[in-house]
Order: sequence, then C-alpha cells, then structure tokens
Amino acid sequence: MGSIFKKFFQILFFASLALILYQNIISIPANHLGLLIDKTTGLQNEFLKPGYHWLTTSFVPGNGELFPLK
Repeated sequence: MGSIFKKFFQILFFASLALILYQNIISIPANHLGLLIDKTTGLQNEFLKPGYHWLTTSFVPGNGELFPLK
C-alpha cells in the first residue's frame, strides 16, 4: 500500500514541477516586441524579441506584466 502513495506523490511532484516551468516560458508573436514591467524592479531595460523567452519573474504570479508592441 505504501508504494501506491509513493508513486502518487512522485507523479504529483513532477506534474507540479512541469507546471511551474511552463509558466515561466513566455511567447512573443512574430513582428512584435515585448515590454516587461516587473512590480519589484520596474521597467526592464531591453525589449523582448519574437520567440520564446524564459523569465524568472513568473515564479511569483502577478509580479510582472507583459505588453506586446507592434
């Protein structure tokens, strides 16, 4: 019976880890730039180019706001 709980918690752990990592990936559409405003550090110095970006500000929900610019 203990092995069922062990498997359950392993699956729960890896599913939670995958969700956290997925939330930190931000996609900027083609022909756009992204502007990130963070509540703790303010306006980021550089624009985000089109594509996928890994941003650690997403670890805290609601901490940053992303504005796609055309």
